[in-house]
Amino acid sequence: SKNVTNTLQRENAKLRRELDAVDPELFEESITLRRRVTAQDMLLASYEERLVRYTAALGIPFDPEPRP
Repeated sequence: SKNVTNTLQRENAKLRRELDAVDPELFEESITLRRRVTAQDMLLASYEERLVRYTAALGIPFDPEPRP
């Protein structure tokens, strides 16, 4: 138990040092970019849903490309 606690404390300290080395502006920028990507993904899904409905109404087969 003490060994596990010590190991986890060392790992935690190492992770804190790594996190302290990250530029806060870079961290904020990555969060902003993630939000933008999420918003764009939602917009793309909306367009794909519309396109599926429109092509079905026209009798044209359409399957959206799979997303990574």
